[in-house]
Amino acid sequence: MFKRPVPKPKLKVPGQVRLNKKRNDYVPGFVYIFHDAKAIQGKGITMCKIGLSRTPRLRRHFLSLEYGSNLEIRAIAFTMNMRLTEILMHQIFAASHKLRTQGLDGYTEWFQVTYLRMKLMQISLFAIAVIVNFAYFVGIICVLMFLSYLLFR
Repeated sequence: MFKRPVPKPKLKVPGQVRLNKKRNDYVPGFVYIFHDAKAIQGKGITMCKIGLSRTPRLRRHFLSLEYGSNLEIRAIAFTMNMRLTEILMHQIFAASHKLRTQGLDGYTEWFQVTYLRMKLMQISLFAIAVIVNFAYFVGIICVLMFLSYLLFR
């Protein structure tokens, strides 16, 4: 006679990705520099990408397919705060910022580089990663000292 509306069961499919979940990039992970030697911008000027990822080698493979180029890994640094390290790198090299083909993944993180600027990027990435990691280490030590002071006072 009368049909009562029955809610649809929520099935959980293994490996299903939820799109509305926000990703937290202020966590430990890797910051990388990829070099695209095929993206020639002028005499001796090519393109480098600064980005963050938890799996940088997989990211290189994905971006190589997307951009139709064989990206080379120039530097990978582990850091306790991926996003902070990437922001600092982008601020340092803001003068050479150059957008790639809009619509592709990561198109805003590209920079025009020469050989010397690429070496400077590598050195800067490792130095910033050391500074950020050291700051986290000092912070952890301070918290532990404070907690031990409270416990053994």
